[in-house]
Amino acid sequence: MPLLESCRFRIKPKTINQIVESIESTGLCVIEKVWDQLFLKELCQHGNSLFKLKDKAIQKNNLSTTEIPQYFGAFYSIEDHVMDEEFYTCILQSKFPYLFKKLFNGDFALMRNERVLRRVDPIFPLRFSAFHTDGQLKDLACRGLHSKREFTIWTPLVNVVDDKTPRLMLIDKKDTENFKDFYMNNAITLPNQVKVRIHVLSTLNIDLEKKYQPELLIKRKEIYSQITDRFLCYAPKIKLGDCIIFDRDIWHSSFIPENFSKKRISLDYRIVGDHIPTEDMRFDGKFFRSKKHFLFRKDIFFTENYRVKSHS
Repeated sequence: MPLLESCRFRIKPKTINQIVESIESTGLCVIEKVWDQLFLKELCQHGNSLFKLKDKAIQKNNLSTTEIPQYFGAFYSIEDHVMDEEFYTCILQSKFPYLFKKLFNGDFALMRNERVLRRVDPIFPLRFSAFHTDGQLKDLACRGLHSKREFTIWTPLVNVVDDKTPRLMLIDKKDTENFKDFYMNNAITLPNQVKVRIHVLSTLNIDLEKKYQPELLIKRKEIYSQITDRFLCYAPKIKLGDCIIFDRDIWHSSFIPENFSKKRISLDYRIVGDHIPTEDMRFDGKFFRSKKHFLFRKDIFFTENYRVKSHS
């Protein structure tokens, strides 16, 4: 079965309902020309520098035990406070808020600790995010005042428009349960009768990688071929400045094309609706509020800290 074409729109008053309909029907939609490209290029440089530091650290055995799974999963959270403010400003000045307000029936929140940079690099062909679903903010979504939903925005920080650059692969919501059953209950067999369940391919350790990389690359290609044959799959080609929005329950993975030879850095962040802030101090970020402009009757968006700082 060939890869399906995803619906794609720019955010405009006349297209917002169409975007919502696409998400309701398939679980996802491509949003075109929504990001400030200069910000994305700056973020890409930041990501490249970060990953190079981690490459050097792993070579010198300087990564902590908590960082090692992140390293092999090829992802890191944005923790630079300069980029932090630039990120929120970029969202505020874009057309994202108009869409998010519609999806959440009101205000919404972006969490500081749920913005992640990911790398897929031909130098490390096994280190990428295999199929998974999101839901990292499920506890907050359940506290929602107007909506219990959670969405992920996936954004490549380079053009992903050819067959050399990794893209994002997503399974249509109509195949969610069938895909879960297939993915969680199948295994691959490596030399010496070593069996690895395919759902743990995103948590490979260095020993497995060193011993079986050629075999794992072959098996991965076979598994992904089976997936595209059996399920409704998307892997949209999108340009710098575009993104994909999808529901937290959508299965997704890096898509490795046949002629994989280019590195890709991407950003994903998660959003939830307005809710009563949790006391769990791991969560922090900003609420996005809106009010009507008294002359033009147009939404004016502004941010509010997730927690009001006490003055003691």
